[in-house]
Amino acid sequence: MRYVEFFCGAGGTTCGLTQAGWDCVAAADYDASALRTYAANFPGHPTHRLDLSRPLDDALVDAWRGVDAVVASSPCTDFSSANRAPRDRGRLTAILATHVARLKPRWVLFENVPRAQKCAEYKELCDLLRAAGFHVADTVVLCVNAGLAQNRKRLVMVADREGRAPEAIRRLQASLCVAPLTMREAFARSGVDCPQPYMYMIMCNDKLRKSVFSVDGVAPTVRGNIRPLRASYPFPPRDDCHDRARIFAATTAHTAALQGFPADYRWPEAKTRCALSIGNAVPPPVAALIGRAVSASAAAPPPGGAAPPPSPPPTPEAGPPPPPPDGARRRTRARCASGTSPEPVRRQAARRCKTTLGTAGRSPAT
Repeated sequence: MRYVEFFCGAGGTTCGLTQAGWDCVAAADYDASALRTYAANFPGHPTHRLDLSRPLDDALVDAWRGVDAVVASSPCTDFSSANRAPRDRGRLTAILATHVARLKPRWVLFENVPRAQKCAEYKELCDLLRAAGFHVADTVVLCVNAGLAQNRKRLVMVADREGRAPEAIRRLQASLCVAPLTMREAFARSGVDCPQPYMYMIMCNDKLRKSVFSVDGVAPTVRGNIRPLRASYPFPPRDDCHDRARIFAATTAHTAALQGFPADYRWPEAKTRCALSIGNAVPPPVAALIGRAVSASAAAPPPGGAAPPPSPPPTPEAGPPPPPPDGARRRTRARCASGTSPEPVRRQAARRCKTTLGTAGRSPAT
């Protein structure tokens, strides 16, 4: 499956889709730091620093037109509950539809925070895709069911031109596991040291009012922020531990492991820039499951299966109506209907009429 990726960031989506056997034609983003991290890990992929709020250059459209898929994860800051800054980037989500219209792919993959599902920009994107002939389906994925030790939720939208999108979403939902992974297990898989049984990490959801978590549990949503455990930290009552000696602060390696990045993934930028790229990334295991679900749906028979069986032959029309009763019986029926005949006569006439109507048109017994 050949695809172009917009808002590629540090390469989390590409990392997962590569595991699913997809081939990246080009990747674009405006964040130069994220693009450098992307290029360090995928040197063979063409990268472009583009302002995706503007129309694409004609040369790029000619080079990318007809790819199998367009993949995008527009900035979530305008939709995220963790954002308190002015919201002015949500329009990038709807503008994505104009790029899709020019590139004419078979598939569109979109990922964002679940709150985007209720926003006007996302609804506009779906409406524009439907108007362009796409079938749209979406779902919310809990990343802990995708093999991550993190309670991250992501909105996944799939669109296609042949009506396979609902099947791709069903396959994605069926591929989600139910056995959660603990932070300790995630660190062990990535070869990251876990020096203490409790970890300090900054929360993106203030409702929990805690920042110290047991490594034998599941982490909260990874935020694009890494800080040391400061001396003035107040230790709210909900923290899993208040003993500073048993707590270590999360590092770039720890948050990358929680996001599902491979142990050999390179993070060449400064710590703050790497933390932001990790927090904004699509978890590679989630991207891999999406890619496999779409590939399987694309290879499956068209929706509806085999051709419907031929229609049965039409039922022959009924024969001619039975002949009317003779004149005498017709007059008797009229007298019965008018009530001029005695009751016994009317009953006998009714029985004779019924017998005549029931046997009319039948062949006599031989």
